[in-house]
Amino acid sequence: MSYYGGGGGGYSNQGGRSSQGSPQGQGYPGYGGQGQQSFGQGGRFVSPPGRGGGPPNRGGGRGGGGPGMGGGRGRARGRPQYRPAPPRPALPSFAEIEPGSGEFVEPKRRLDFGTVHSHRNGENRIGLTSNAFEISVVDARVEWHKYEINIQQSTRPGVPARSRPSTGALPRRYLREIWIEIERLERAGANNFGGNDPVYDGGLACYTEKPFPQDITIPNIQIASKPRDEFTVRIFNGITVPLESLRNYLTGQGTFHIGQMTEALQVLNVAFRHGPALAFLSTRTSFFPPPGQNNGDEIEISPNFLKLIRGFFAAVRPCIGATQLIINTTSASYLKEGTLWLFMAGFLEAKGVRNPSLSVANIPDVSYIQLNRVLKNVQIEVDRGQSKLRTKIRGRGLVKQRPRDHYFDVDGHGRMNVEEYLLATFQIRLKHSEYPLVEVRAGVYYPVELITIDPHNKYLSRLDPAQQSAAAGLQIMPPAEKLGRIQAVRASHILRQCDPILARFGISIGISPKSVIGRIVHPPQIEYRSPQGGGQNPRLSPEDGSWMMNWAGRGFDQWFIRGAQIRSYAIITPNARDVRRIEEFFEALMQKAALIGMNVVALGNLRPRAIYVRQRGDSVVQAINAADRLAQQAYNAPAQLVVYMFGEANSPDYSVFKFESTRRGIASQALQAQKLAKTRDIQLAVNLCLKINSKLAGQSVRLEANSTSGLKPQQGVLGTPGWLALVKPMVFGADLSHEADKPSVAVITATMHDQAIICAEESSVQPLLEPPSNAAPHARPRKSEIIINAHDMVLSLLKTRASNGSLPPQNLLFLRDGISEGEYGAFIRTEVQEYRRAIESFKQDPDMLKAIKGLEGYSPRLTVVACIKGHHVRFFNEAGTDEQPNRTINIEAGTIVDSDVTSTRSADMYMAAHAAILGTTRPTRYEVLVDENNLSADEFQTTMHSLCYTYQRCHKSVSLPAPVYYAHLVAGQIRQWVLSGMAARAPSTGSSGVSTAASRLQDFNGAQQILNDTHRGRQGFRMSRPPAMWWM
Repeated sequence: MSYYGGGGGGYSNQGGRSSQGSPQGQGYPGYGGQGQQSFGQGGRFVSPPGRGGGPPNRGGGRGGGGPGMGGGRGRARGRPQYRPAPPRPALPSFAEIEPGSGEFVEPKRRLDFGTVHSHRNGENRIGLTSNAFEISVVDARVEWHKYEINIQQSTRPGVPARSRPSTGALPRRYLREIWIEIERLERAGANNFGGNDPVYDGGLACYTEKPFPQDITIPNIQIASKPRDEFTVRIFNGITVPLESLRNYLTGQGTFHIGQMTEALQVLNVAFRHGPALAFLSTRTSFFPPPGQNNGDEIEISPNFLKLIRGFFAAVRPCIGATQLIINTTSASYLKEGTLWLFMAGFLEAKGVRNPSLSVANIPDVSYIQLNRVLKNVQIEVDRGQSKLRTKIRGRGLVKQRPRDHYFDVDGHGRMNVEEYLLATFQIRLKHSEYPLVEVRAGVYYPVELITIDPHNKYLSRLDPAQQSAAAGLQIMPPAEKLGRIQAVRASHILRQCDPILARFGISIGISPKSVIGRIVHPPQIEYRSPQGGGQNPRLSPEDGSWMMNWAGRGFDQWFIRGAQIRSYAIITPNARDVRRIEEFFEALMQKAALIGMNVVALGNLRPRAIYVRQRGDSVVQAINAADRLAQQAYNAPAQLVVYMFGEANSPDYSVFKFESTRRGIASQALQAQKLAKTRDIQLAVNLCLKINSKLAGQSVRLEANSTSGLKPQQGVLGTPGWLALVKPMVFGADLSHEADKPSVAVITATMHDQAIICAEESSVQPLLEPPSNAAPHARPRKSEIIINAHDMVLSLLKTRASNGSLPPQNLLFLRDGISEGEYGAFIRTEVQEYRRAIESFKQDPDMLKAIKGLEGYSPRLTVVACIKGHHVRFFNEAGTDEQPNRTINIEAGTIVDSDVTSTRSADMYMAAHAAILGTTRPTRYEVLVDENNLSADEFQTTMHSLCYTYQRCHKSVSLPAPVYYAHLVAGQIRQWVLSGMAARAPSTGSSGVSTAASRLQDFNGAQQILNDTHRGRQGFRMSRPPAMWWM
């Protein structure tokens, strides 16, 4: 049976043949009809080169096209072999929550393990190696102890008091430095702790393995970063942290108290982090070697501006029946330490300023804004001759004044400028007096040349493409290297800095990484339309997550399921010398489009007739208007598609071109001019046709229904349809994209027919959440991880799906990217309720009630799944292949792990539906949060797996279900529109680059206007039949 029926009625191929869908089909014309009954033999499968076909797959990323013929680092020759799988753990039981111990919003509990597997070589389970290490606590240990910490700051005796005393809490960097000094004094014989060494959480608490006999006060603590001050540390108010609740939670026995369970987990994490946090540059869970101790784990990715440091991630996580330590390699970008003026030159060069001059008059206004956004809150050191000042830039930052231009009153000396004051007070004569001043804090200025940047400043913005490329060499590691580094961290850093501390608490960590059980589910078959019309539709069987259409010399053996019609298109080029090559390339492309099942009859002569050479000074808007006029003249129809030829990658015009074409409701395709020489490149043509077909409301492939169960079909035996094919749910994908200090972009996509291939989107922008009125003076706004406008977006998509006059499916599957475990409770309480409220609004909509019979009784069942990429669990196959045994290689596409390292209680799994092209495969974690459909583990797992094969942009499976992936793509495009729009208009933040509540409101209003400008065009794509996926 074809996937949801139908050889695809309602479309015509180039030769004029058509096939009519039968009345049994549902959805838009061309999607219905009864399919063929016989099982296809499949086609030739070759791993295609990923030229332009899909998203990058570095480090086992989201999948899709990438370099190479399926090779790349980490891929091995021969058929993978596997070690025997360890015994499967027993299905967990569940301890009950003690009444009154707190609110605990739980995802769906695990009721079973998956069983579906590929039956290859009789293997139903395979042995893999993880990057998790078993943690155990001795049974005799029944409690730990927690203490509050209070730190009082005062001026050191004999030092003049500040004119402006310090206010507010001490920054964490000082707290950690104070604790390091306390431990140094303890080693020197102070004996404040009486041999009961505590572990410190970096804030206002510490933990011990046995209680202190009394409260502790440690006076006169001095640190280098605050030479004028001394500190008094008080450790008091001890409480007991019993371990019983944590043990019961993990083993499912008895009851557990939520607060006691989470506190005991916190002790485990703090006990582990204590040693590395004192020895490394650290965040909460990541640790990086300080300067001078990098051992080759540092590279400069933007000269004098940015460096990348490789370190390790480590965190304690609960799993089925136990706790585990996850260790992974990680990297972070830091500002390049050194003189500020050299940093400024490096920054300006990275932004495209050639041979930058740092004199006040020669720095562009926009560069002041960009630099101050980076320098805000950066830790610096000011050289004042005999004294050094360590501080943060909390003022306006760079100002357009030279040291000689800024005057202020000096007691007993009248008015002086900064240059005169430095000479008189510190005997400093400036060498670069034309360089600007820096306002370090309100009213306090220092010249650029006296400031150096501390090595501990993380860079929090996104890396640009050039920086990402430079960073790839340090970030991307094949599986053997990654596993080796993980084991080295355990054998060195953990052994030296953690094990002695953990031993005092009765904690031990396994020496070797855990072995886990994996399964490989069989990929669905990919179905196409037959070029001959009628008969059996051809099908291809993916291998390791990829497949290729068969080129038979004069045509393809498969056609797109629904080939779009191209009636009119235009091409924009900045170079008149490329016109002839453009004509040849696009004539060949349109010939292949016809041979792949697209309808190009209306074009007549396939040689392009609307090529606009962009003139010097033409804006993108002018170029699109001129190209559209040429298309109208050449084809007697407005341009459906505009192709923009770019001479370079990452052109600044790209986002403007995409915005303007989307605003007009014109499909757009970007192409680098260097591709024009590849007129005979079949795969390049296929990849371009895949994108163009989707953008013009076509459909390239569908999944064969009887291959969606994850089982390997036997020769001559009809396969088994999975839940996706049997139930035909409406699938939603949601993502929320953030940018530092800017409005967030929320996108929800939804499938518009039973085949779960074609999607429509709804998008919105949402503001940052401002701090409350009683917050601290320097409190910053925070991002909302909940889609605020979810009700309106889901309602619109339901109405779009129902616009053909039929009820949406009774089963709704929501896939949500971008939420973490700590946000599950708020998400279920708020955003999921907005989904339900949207359904109620849909049922009460007057227009829908008139158009759809039986709407009042519509009561769909919701299943909500979190799709999580931002985790650190990895898996490795240490058995190698038949040609290269005992070699550590990547896991295969279709690998699932749903035990051993998974959640203690909830229904979750790790799955890699894709094959990593570079580096080590990063599986996606899926967790069922709400399940009114009562999916079994097999139904849940095979549905997620099948949806990773519905991505229409390349002939590869991807690492996220396609609807979620599309939401990610749309959010990325809109984010670039918003950023480009903000850069183009007058900045609301002023030259300091510091945002205020008023400027953030202005940014939000501007972003809202940018999105509103595209509404009409996006609505046109959404309401075409079927919807056109303009973002492809």
